[in-house]
Amino acid sequence: MWSNRRRQRAEEARQAEQAAARAADAFLTLDTEQTSVAADFDLLLGVLAPADVPAARRSYDAAAGQCQQAIAAYLALNAPDAPPPATAALERSRADLDAARAALARFAQWCRTRMAHAAAAITAAEEQAGDARAALADATAAIEATRAAGRDTGGAQQQLARAREAYHQISEAAVGRAGVAVRAAVTEARKQAEQARRLADEARTLPERTPKALGSLRTRIDGLRYRIGQLDERMSDLRREFVAACWTDLTGGAKAAHTELDAAVAAVQDAERRAAAGEWEAAWDGVTRARAHLERVTDTVDAPGERLAALRAVRDDPRAESERTRRVIRDAQRFVLGLAGGPPGDSARQLDSRSALLQTMVNKLDVPHPDYWTYLTQLARIRTEVGDLVDRIRQSG
Repeated sequence: MWSNRRRQRAEEARQAEQAAARAADAFLTLDTEQTSVAADFDLLLGVLAPADVPAARRSYDAAAGQCQQAIAAYLALNAPDAPPPATAALERSRADLDAARAALARFAQWCRTRMAHAAAAITAAEEQAGDARAALADATAAIEATRAAGRDTGGAQQQLARAREAYHQISEAAVGRAGVAVRAAVTEARKQAEQARRLADEARTLPERTPKALGSLRTRIDGLRYRIGQLDERMSDLRREFVAACWTDLTGGAKAAHTELDAAVAAVQDAERRAAAGEWEAAWDGVTRARAHLERVTDTVDAPGERLAALRAVRDDPRAESERTRRVIRDAQRFVLGLAGGPPGDSARQLDSRSALLQTMVNKLDVPHPDYWTYLTQLARIRTEVGDLVDRIRQSG
């Protein structure tokens, strides 16, 4: 009997010793791995974008907190002044330590994944930085060549200064930690440098390009002057065939076109004087101004003919525009009705109101002299509003 008791106590002592060894091994393993993961996390903080740091800290604090809680419980269980721990208590402690270690391992894997992504971003940023450096070198060489040719490089030099400032920001930012900012700075530096090179190249070739551009502008001025003379004929057609609401906004077009044309002529004459004096950049500024004036002249002289063609087309077949608009509305209605949660918000009501407005506009054509222009513009507005509504729903989903 006493022999059995001794054997039982010996077995219990052996089990307790094994449990203590397992718990101690779990404690030492967790303590070592926690130190290693803490070091990895410090490295990760050095390459994370600032916006990602708070979430990373929360994840780390959760895993580290579980580890500290399990370690504190183990140390309390094995304190020098504590009674020998029971086997069950040691097993619970080991289980808690293993669970904390598993949580730490998951966080460590997340760290490794993010580090790999950061390394790829760093590599890409370094490659882009190399492209930016090459663009800066090309721009500098182009400016030097332009200056050597006796051309003004003021604009190109200003652009190059902006490129260098953008590139300087790259060296001030920690690649990876401010990865988005670094890539943006690299992109901006390359863009500015390429613009500086383009300006330098343009400045070098201005003596050859400016006379050609001026000749082209003079030809264009003559052509537009002839077309302005035809505006009255187009406006007469509009007045004769359609109600005033279809063309009132175009009145005064000839006067406005003449004003813009005169401004273009003045800009060309100024450019010619500047070119004769060898002031090539100033001459090219005159070319640019003249082109802008002529674009506005072109828009003005095109408008009556384009309006007349659009009005005649809708007069010949008004149903084409209404059916086109009706299809847009029906497609949008099918889209919102097919959504899993049904039509969001008041989208169905908005589409119904657009459908009602379409029918109202169609009904307004049933008069002796309909306002086709309002009909066209209102239907175009309906299609735009319906398209915008669908886009908002897609983006919110």
